Amino acid sequence: MTKVKTQNDSLFNSVSSKLSEVLNENTILKTENISFKNEIEDYKVKLKEQQEKSLSESSEDLVIENAKGVVKMTDRNGNSYEIGADNGTKILRTTTAKLQKELSEKVSKISRLKSTIEKQQEVIEQQKIKSNEVLKEYDKLYRFSKTQGEFITELQESSKTDRKTIPLWLYGAIGIGIILLWELLKYTVKSRLKIKLWQ
Repeated sequence: MTKVKTQNDSLFNSVSSKLSEVLNENTILKTENISFKNEIEDYKVKLKEQQEKSLSESSEDLVIENAKGVVKMTDRNGNSYEIGADNGTKILRTTTAKLQKELSEKVSKISRLKSTIEKQQEVIEQQKIKSNEVLKEYDKLYRFSKTQGEFITELQESSKTDRKTIPLWLYGAIGIGIILLWELLKYTVKSRLKIKLWQ
């Protein structure tokens, strides 16, 4: 019985360790996902700053002067942009072309970031599924161990009172049956966990 309990503890420790690894990997992926989202927000701020900087620093041929409200532009790729304007704002032909190019590059970069985020989210979902599967297997092992412990305790108690009435060979048969059942279940669970956790 001591050997069975030792094996039981060892298996539980192994499952618990793998579960911790999966959960830790989940936490890292979630942190990276938040980092990507923050980076996109930073790009939005930088785009606005770059718009204002490009307009204020340029001094070439004039297209629009003293614009009011919102100036709308569309680049050759069909991307539309809006720039806030007020009295004193000067929008230049070369500035517009430069700004459209810069904005197009930023939009492409944000699109790539978005694609990366989607891939990260898929990985996170897969890790969640693996975590849930490990938790289910862990719960099965726990319930089996608890039942086994209760059975052993009952067997020990009954053996104290009914030792004279129960044949000795029955104790041996029950013990062998428990060991065989435990080894079979342990092998099955280990095989399933190995397949799921290391795919």
